[in-house]
Amino acid sequence: MQDPIRRELMEMIQGGWVAHCLGAACRLALPERLEGGALSLAELAEAVSAQERNLARLMRALAGLGLVRRLEDDRYELSEKGQLLRAEHPLSLRGFALLATSPEIQNAWGGLTFGVQSGEVAFERIYEKSFTDYAGDNPEFGRLVEQALRDKDRGTVAALLTAYDFSPFQTIADLGGGEGHLLLCVLAKNFNARGILFDLPDVAEKAKAAVSEHPTGSRCRVVGGDCFQAVPRGADLYLMKSFLNLWEDAAAVTVLNNCRRAMAPGSRLLIIEPILLPPNRPDPAKLADLQLMVLQKTGLRDWDQIEALLGQAGFEALELYPSDSEFSIIEAQPMV
Repeated sequence: MQDPIRRELMEMIQGGWVAHCLGAACRLALPERLEGGALSLAELAEAVSAQERNLARLMRALAGLGLVRRLEDDRYELSEKGQLLRAEHPLSLRGFALLATSPEIQNAWGGLTFGVQSGEVAFERIYEKSFTDYAGDNPEFGRLVEQALRDKDRGTVAALLTAYDFSPFQTIADLGGGEGHLLLCVLAKNFNARGILFDLPDVAEKAKAAVSEHPTGSRCRVVGGDCFQAVPRGADLYLMKSFLNLWEDAAAVTVLNNCRRAMAPGSRLLIIEPILLPPNRPDPAKLADLQLMVLQKTGLRDWDQIEALLGQAGFEALELYPSDSEFSIIEAQPMV
């Protein structure tokens, strides 16, 4: 009988194999092909231009992972879990699976040892430019990054809306809010609130179309600017989601200082990020932190680090709100 500890370690070692099975299924558009109903292996192979014998081996693995089911007549159908790999599913993770198994991300992870030893960023060593610049210079990869981020947000936003009560606030500003998905969903649930979506001028310009088409868009003002210079005044709640982890401490304090200067007495700040758990506890955020390490110079923080960061900028951390996602909400207010 195999040692259970050794078996568990083997499963960890083979974890990357699972991700690549999901990536291959998405690249072949298998979930979309099976959306209309069960298909035989021959029908599926023809539909995705695959070699039938090797496709059978992939389908066997996907069935073992619970993503498809092989029926008694040897046809395959998509499982409930597999539905989440369809591009049009409201909680789709297709883009995230494609990004996680892309050559760029895989190569960056291959540089993990280099990054640990040198203190440098593996992605920048391999591609000789920052992750952001690379995504901007390679539109196909840039679109994949944007889709992966949207995919992650799909399940996250509902969890955040459940975890925190936004109803007391009249004007809500989302700093670095991108296309405004989080803010627009907050406004949709809080009919009396108005929003300010703030991001860099080119991002803000792009966001205007998405905001104008949203049912709550009439209550949301889009403003372009730079958080390192100033942030909009007039809100009683400021949001920063997945923002501070993009910056090292000194830069993060600069943004927080600008936010505090813009806030009126009684205003609140919400820091929405994964929070690293204490040592020796299983925590997906600790792996996400390594992903950041191989891609850029920053990373995730634990509660003490975020509390200290807030304190340097003149904020007092009030409460931590966990959510049913990898994100937590830290509520803070300016010190008196």
